[in-house]
Amino acid sequence: IFFSSNTPEKNICITEEEILYIRQQTSSQNIARKAGSSKLSTAPVPWTRMGTSSAVYANIIAQFSFNFSAALLQTYLPTYMKQVLKVEIGKNGIYAMLPFLTQLISKNIFGILSDALKRHKVLTSTQAVKIFQVTGNIGAFLCFLTLALFIDCTRTGFAVAIFALYGIFFSAGIPGFFTSLLSIAPSFTGTLFSISMLAGNIGNAASPGLVGLINKHGTETEWMYIWLLTATINLIAAIVFTIFGSADIQEWAKPEILQGKSKVVPQYSVETQMKTVDLENQEKPGILRKKRISDVEPEDFIN
Repeated sequence: IFFSSNTPEKNICITEEEILYIRQQTSSQNIARKAGSSKLSTAPVPWTRMGTSSAVYANIIAQFSFNFSAALLQTYLPTYMKQVLKVEIGKNGIYAMLPFLTQLISKNIFGILSDALKRHKVLTSTQAVKIFQVTGNIGAFLCFLTLALFIDCTRTGFAVAIFALYGIFFSAGIPGFFTSLLSIAPSFTGTLFSISMLAGNIGNAASPGLVGLINKHGTETEWMYIWLLTATINLIAAIVFTIFGSADIQEWAKPEILQGKSKVVPQYSVETQMKTVDLENQEKPGILRKKRISDVEPEDFIN
């Protein structure tokens, strides 16, 4: 309510330098304005090129495996512990919480580690997303394979450790395919995320459907089939992402390609943009532009 705005230029807390930075960094979107209009303009979505991009499909499959596995554990982990591991109801909730607790910690660690490796040029962006995503999928594959082949009611502690370990591997998807989605086509990130989340929602729906189809009596054999299928999905995602995963801007999403398709006039020079910002500020007498958000006073919100 207080700090959001439709465009950077209308925000009361942003500095002129920040406005120029945003304009320059989004040159692929041609943030030059039409006369009398403050709307941002973008090139049309290249649906054909996007629909035939191997990097896009690698992310879609990774998203499906991510959501399929997560939905399975979120929905049925307590059921598995009761049916197969014979865990008492008093301990069930504590054990079922562990994989999500390890996720909370490891997601932050993996994110910091990935940024550090790229910042120090140990890994390229593509190498980083591939390593983390494949580590996550292969780790999940091994965890589910272990649950299928080596776990029964006599190895409850081992099973709990496997679930906690899965939570760590699951977190690798954040600097993996999530980062890739943000990187391969910056101008169409919203579109890509929508498509990817569609695949994720299919995974969310397919997971309970699979359990309902296979798990009729709650036996170890039925759960073995469930874990084996989940392991296979993660293995396929790892293989596909190893081959086709990327964090490089795709050819069809590069700024020089998009600028040729844009219907908007060329982007203004830095000097012209600065003059535009100054004029905009003069036209807003009710708003005093601040250099830092901490400098904003309550009366700034009147208009």
